[in-house]
Amino acid sequence: MATDQGRTKFGHAEPILRVSDMGASVLYYTRVRQPPCNYPWALEIHVEDPDGHILRFGSEPLTDRPFDRWAD
Repeated sequence: MATDQGRTKFGHAEPILRVSDMGASVLYYTRVRQPPCNYPWALEIHVEDPDGHILRFGSEPLTDRPFDRWAD
């Protein structure tokens, strides 16, 4: 009999990032690999960091905006 005991389940993260220059941070995160896109599952952006790691950030989708096509 399989159990989930001892397994970690991860649902989401809500990072809080301290920034010293909001304007510079906004430019960095929005001149990202992909600008904010509205998908059925989330309003999401993709950021590629200087090491090539792709970070995905999302929130609830916008109900007053059409859905975008997925772009990988």
